[in-house]
Amino acid sequence: MYEQMTSILAQIFSHAIHLISNKLVPLAEAGGAAQAAGNVPASTVYTTLIVLAALGIVFGIALAVVAARFVVKVDPRVEQVRETLPGANCGACGFAGCMGYAENVVGNPDVAVSMCAPGKSAVAEKIAVITGKKAEKVEPKIARVFCQGGTSLSQRKFIYTGVQDCTAAVLAAGGDKSCEYGCLGFGTCMRACPFGAITMSKDNLPLINQDKCTACGKCVAACPKQVIEIAQASKAGRGTAAASSVSRRACAASRCSTFSRCRSAMYRVR
Repeated sequence: MYEQMTSILAQIFSHAIHLISNKLVPLAEAGGAAQAAGNVPASTVYTTLIVLAALGIVFGIALAVVAARFVVKVDPRVEQVRETLPGANCGACGFAGCMGYAENVVGNPDVAVSMCAPGKSAVAEKIAVITGKKAEKVEPKIARVFCQGGTSLSQRKFIYTGVQDCTAAVLAAGGDKSCEYGCLGFGTCMRACPFGAITMSKDNLPLINQDKCTACGKCVAACPKQVIEIAQASKAGRGTAAASSVSRRACAASRCSTFSRCRSAMYRVR
């Protein structure tokens, strides 16, 4: 099979050379008229092909030498750390993606191994083994929602019929909710979560799944009303419960005082 393919390719190449060598090459005269020249000698075509092939080989060798000479050496531990990380590229560590954190945690002795929020303690311990750094205890964190005034409790200033997105709705006079600080309930935070840890309740409030939440902070950045924060998991539940109790009494008021009251409740139980 290999010999047949080689023979066919050789015949095609020979036929192509024959056509090129016998093709008439037009030459332009001084007056602009074209004059047909004789056939191009086969030796000229062969010489041209040989020269081009030689140039290709020379430039290929030159590129290989340059690549070997100026190669950027990468610490193998960087790739090991990169494979250990969840790969969410959420930026919660403060670096440009997982590769950025991997490069810095290996190359910079001041960068801690516990900065990957999605990875938590398990990933921090693996990175510590790879880098030789000390793994500090990671306090589990989770996102929590200040606002507990859903559709059934809050009043609306007007009927909003635009794009169902909090960022878009807030451009319309700060949103349609009477509480200017409360959750608008269009699910922008839910769509921003890369781990599927947020769902919207029937009352149009975000619900945080503590098992899925990695405290990456994507929802915090996506919320235009800033009603979501990252807090320690041990305190998040108590804070949300206190805020819920306060806001459910305050959200029925036509004048907004909800945010300040439920926020105070959240901070009191910290």
